Amino acid sequence: MLETARKNGRQVIQESVPPALWQRNGDFCQRLREMIESHPITRHPIIQAMESASIEAEEQRVLHLEFRYAFSDIFTDALIMAMFRTAELEPRLGAVAKIAGRFLIQLNVLDELGFVPNGSTHADYAGNPFRAHLLEFDATLHQLGVSQQEIDAYRPSAAAVASRRSFEEAYDDLTRLAATLCAAESVFVHFTVAWSRNVHQRTTVDTEHGYHSIHIDHEGAFLDDDHSEDMWFVLRQALVPERYAEIQTQLLRSLDAWNGFLDNFVANAAMPTSVAASAP
Repeated sequence: MLETARKNGRQVIQESVPPALWQRNGDFCQRLREMIESHPITRHPIIQAMESASIEAEEQRVLHLEFRYAFSDIFTDALIMAMFRTAELEPRLGAVAKIAGRFLIQLNVLDELGFVPNGSTHADYAGNPFRAHLLEFDATLHQLGVSQQEIDAYRPSAAAVASRRSFEEAYDDLTRLAATLCAAESVFVHFTVAWSRNVHQRTTVDTEHGYHSIHIDHEGAFLDDDHSEDMWFVLRQALVPERYAEIQTQLLRSLDAWNGFLDNFVANAAMPTSVAASAP
């Protein structure tokens, strides 16, 4: 049956897992979601700084360079690695599980690489490599006055290296990588609108187009692109109870690393005193 690709992918993923395990994994994923939402990173003082447009253009250059190294440059790599690692599902759940996981992740990869649905039926795709999120991010850096040579030569902070490593260290395991991607997608929701508004007010970057418009609708609110929920489906498919404690520990470690990334930026940027004082 040809429903929408996303609906089909999610349905086949669910059907590939025994019902009792699907329910048990869903309960655990809900606990992970609550853990993410209660983590300090979702209330980091930099969010308020962005909402009040307190981060000036020079600090935005640094933040974008740091974020590029820590997240933007490797996010598509992580998704593609997750597609490859769904092969781990086949011995336990069968070939259908492997393909269903890849099918759903591929929708996210297409978006990341600059494809867009063409027409109301979404039966075809249009696109351009320059619409890829990484290249849109680099175009934003250029608008901020950072040359490609400066991007290529940039030496990231230790905190940015640790954030990047949180993804790369999970490349060899689907469950850990899916959990890391779930957390990243869930956390990013808290920052995207405020960051876009701050960039709009304090720089000459065109935020109606390009990277800072990707996740935002015409009213300036967060645009749910389903990526986060897609990865929660993949994680729920990959999980087994004997790994719950390991995955929870690994996820908390990633959240702490990303929170440290923000703390490091606040500590080293010319931030308002009230913001700097709020960060550990």
